[in-house]
Amino acid sequence: MPQVVTRRNRDDPLSNISSSRSEHEVKRKERSLTSRIRTTVIWTGMTLGVIWWFEVVRGIHEILSWDSPLVSLFLTSVVCLLISTAIMFYVQFYLPLVSRTAPPNYRDWKEDVTLRKYIPVATLFGTFGVIGLIIASWPVWGFWCVVVVIVLLRGGTEGWDVIWIVWEWGVLKRVTREKVRNEDNNEREKHD
Repeated sequence: MPQVVTRRNRDDPLSNISSSRSEHEVKRKERSLTSRIRTTVIWTGMTLGVIWWFEVVRGIHEILSWDSPLVSLFLTSVVCLLISTAIMFYVQFYLPLVSRTAPPNYRDWKEDVTLRKYIPVATLFGTFGVIGLIIASWPVWGFWCVVVVIVLLRGGTEGWDVIWIVWEWGVLKRVTREKVRNEDNNEREKHD
């Protein structure tokens, strides 16, 4: 059964209105591992379908073969998306694992000192990247470029989720192995 995460929203002006509840609560269900895997498989399948149906590789080659300012807009947009991804990778993986800082709290990102610095910058680069890709690919796919760009980006995000799921599973497996090893050592010490 999914866990329900509850938090009080102190900044909400409507929470001060007298009602049957004394506190304004926001309830959010955490996704289970099977739900995350199912979502990842669906979006990855949709991404592969879009790549095949719209011949994305051919479309990218076509965009890059033009002698137009759209080529530089396309390349700038890709760089912006890479910067946004690098910022998120830095916040999600590098800081907690290498610098040994606390894991990011995305639910209250405005209160998290680290995320408050990086989320607006990543959002700015990401927004410019998405809009630039849509404008640059409009001559190839027309209105469908909105669908192509959004599905490809969401599929890429789900690809990162696959890496995260595998990493969590590896950590869980390692922690379980260490726990069993510690229990075995404790039993040996009791017998000695």
